[in-house]
Amino acid sequence: MEVIPEYFLVPKDEVTKELMKEFFEWIPHDKTEADETMVLLDEYLTTEKIVLDLGCGIGLESRYFAERGTAVVGIDISHKNIIKAKLNNPDYRKISSFMVDDITTLNLDRQFNIVLLHDVLEHVFKHEQELTLLNAIKHTAKNGVIFIKCPTEEYKEKFCRSDILPGHHVNPACFQILDEMVSLDMIKRVLNENGVKLLFLGYRGFIADVPIWFIVIGRKVIE
Repeated sequence: MEVIPEYFLVPKDEVTKELMKEFFEWIPHDKTEADETMVLLDEYLTTEKIVLDLGCGIGLESRYFAERGTAVVGIDISHKNIIKAKLNNPDYRKISSFMVDDITTLNLDRQFNIVLLHDVLEHVFKHEQELTLLNAIKHTAKNGVIFIKCPTEEYKEKFCRSDILPGHHVNPACFQILDEMVSLDMIKRVLNENGVKLLFLGYRGFIADVPIWFIVIGRKVIE
């Protein structure tokens, strides 16, 4: 029987909120550029398309698209993140909009050409991960593209150890795993069952030849 580290058994209550707060206070605040993986979407961008950035955080990935003339709608459950997202996109107010909402229950009366779940599903409780993915697919237009990036199981092995960052009982990078690791098999199954064709599956962030992130891009081929 596998022994599960105690920090993966955090109660889903105020303790969890404190762990997430510690994680968000730990992450670098001087980041000013979008994740490099956004270039994988360049071939799908045009000024006629609209991106839905689910869990947009402070809006850096949103700005990547706006800088290329593609309109963006950013959604995040954090009021503070939305404020920062607007501050990070002052030059793109005509084509960018940001709002506070819960991506697990979001119900916009429209669909989008590109839907982004960039480093998001790991912040969602296990029982809501599939629901969140289904909601993303619902908001993806026919022939639209959905982009998903999540940490691999190896992320847990490489980062979630107390000896990595002195002074912490566990590396705060692990606190972003709110419940359990996101299953790549679950993602592929849900996409396949809901008319999304796999276009790309790749890995990034290698440490000693071990991938730390997986990336999935799919195209919605049916309504």
